[in-house]
Amino acid sequence: MTQYKQKNSFFLNDSAAIGMSMLIYMFSLNGLTVVFYLFASLASGNGLSLLPAGDSVNFRIAEIAGYCVSFLLTIFLMSRGITKYPGFTPAKRPYSLLTLPVFFAAFFVLGYVGMFFSYLFENIGIHGIDASLNAPKSGLNLLLFIVQYTFLPALLEEYLFRGVMLGRLRRFGDGFAVVLSSFIFALMHHNIVSMPNIFLLGALFGYITLKSNSLIPSFIMHFLNNAIAIFATYIEQHNAPISIDSLSLILFFLGLLSGAAVIICLILRFAQRRRLRVESPAFYAQNNFIPKRNQLALGAALKSGWMITFFIIAVYLTLILEFLPRFMERFADIAGGFSL
Repeated sequence: MTQYKQKNSFFLNDSAAIGMSMLIYMFSLNGLTVVFYLFASLASGNGLSLLPAGDSVNFRIAEIAGYCVSFLLTIFLMSRGITKYPGFTPAKRPYSLLTLPVFFAAFFVLGYVGMFFSYLFENIGIHGIDASLNAPKSGLNLLLFIVQYTFLPALLEEYLFRGVMLGRLRRFGDGFAVVLSSFIFALMHHNIVSMPNIFLLGALFGYITLKSNSLIPSFIMHFLNNAIAIFATYIEQHNAPISIDSLSLILFFLGLLSGAAVIICLILRFAQRRRLRVESPAFYAQNNFIPKRNQLALGAALKSGWMITFFIIAVYLTLILEFLPRFMERFADIAGGFSL
């Protein structure tokens, strides 16, 4: 459970600490990436440039550096004022054994959930941002590309959202902590169409983290989710030894088998479960963990202006990324109609 230091009163306010940290992350990510782009352009000998030059290794490293520094700064700020939260410790059983079955079963189900929401959003005119990537074909750039979009997001995002943030929010109740941290996780991807799927994945990662008391299962799931997406991208763009249809078929059968295994485990666990374990008041006092039973957890968690400001800006950026390109296209069409 979360234990609090008796200093740094600002960082004892969970809502303010989370809101301020996420605001700094949003503004530092692009700013630091631009700074590293400048260093990369100087290192390449092509003069100053704010834009990446094709598949340049220097610019790939600049993107990775900006991403890592932004996340490490955010983690440092958000973790201040607390001394304990989920980490990369050995996971409790049976969750350590169920990591892969749970992931492939969830991946199978969420594939259909994603198609449903894509169809729903498409019918109301929301198309989402283009999240497609250009995968390098080989060499160091491909290795950096894989690290950038598979390993680093799984490591840093899990440590931030399922580690520090979830740990800070647990005093409002575990269920609320999972929901709010998952919503922020989805919102930070700024893609309306994929937001439901990302939220559900975040909720699964958060639930597994709390049950296993470890970030290792959620890290593995996050890594596999990203790795599958990157592998599918590479297959579509290059002559890979396996087709996208073969990959889909493998994932389909893995999902079916994993789903059956998870259902069997749940039935066995339910049959062996005798009673719920209720913690004593002394346990809560010892760990400084006081559930907010007599007030709305939402109001307590969102009482800071920092958190409210973060939500407003994050939603605003998400809407801009969704609608600005179409507005510009529409404006260009109208302007073209008046040209001679």
